[in-house]
Amino acid sequence: MRRFLAILCLLSLPALGAQPAKLACYSDTFPPYVMQDGDKVVGVDVDAVREAAASIGVQLEIRLLPWKRLEAELSKGAASTVQCAFSFSRTPERDAYLLFGQEPLHVTAYTLFVHAEHQARLAAFPRGGSAIVGVRRGFKLPATLESARQEGRAFIEEVDVEQSNFLKLARLRLDFALSNLDVGRYTIRQLKLTHIVPQSEPLSMLPTYLVFSRGHGLDQLMPQLDQALGKLRQSGRYQAIYDHYM
Repeated sequence: MRRFLAILCLLSLPALGAQPAKLACYSDTFPPYVMQDGDKVVGVDVDAVREAAASIGVQLEIRLLPWKRLEAELSKGAASTVQCAFSFSRTPERDAYLLFGQEPLHVTAYTLFVHAEHQARLAAFPRGGSAIVGVRRGFKLPATLESARQEGRAFIEEVDVEQSNFLKLARLRLDFALSNLDVGRYTIRQLKLTHIVPQSEPLSMLPTYLVFSRGHGLDQLMPQLDQALGKLRQSGRYQAIYDHYM
């Protein structure tokens, strides 16, 4: 309730001299977008959202929740204990209980990664052939991979963190691993894996956004954050943040 009142106060005051409000915003770890660094949460999306919010006088406290738990909590809408979260792709189902921004935080390039010894198999899959595919728990499968799963050709193994998939892939315990292209490349570099490569073309491209739970009175704040995120890109600051981590 105190956070809600603080936001209302912020919106009713002029921008100059307004007392900054505080708002808790949740995500899960997806290096390099969201990472735990000791007792701090950092990353491309974290820094971008935090700077955009600060520019309009809102102090964000970034908190972490496992993705499936975060989605379940947000689906409660007005009854949710989570008011702000990122980074979510837009679906009709989510539109019912989430308010989406218009300015994407990043575009998720859903990409299959493969051990170099199995690289030739990517020519046929997922439209043909069968494979064991490692997937981050809670990921929405691209359409072609979902079709392969329904046809009994894609056998999905879910994990809680990206590192697990790539270590399995390195040991040839998976045929492919599905990941965001940036997340996959970052993870490969951190784990110092030398024989894992991405497919040449992603399976799909999905913009992802900052979201608010509907029914918490934050609707007027989203356009301000959209404008602030747009300025971050136009100024080159977003690219500088991205380059810092990548």
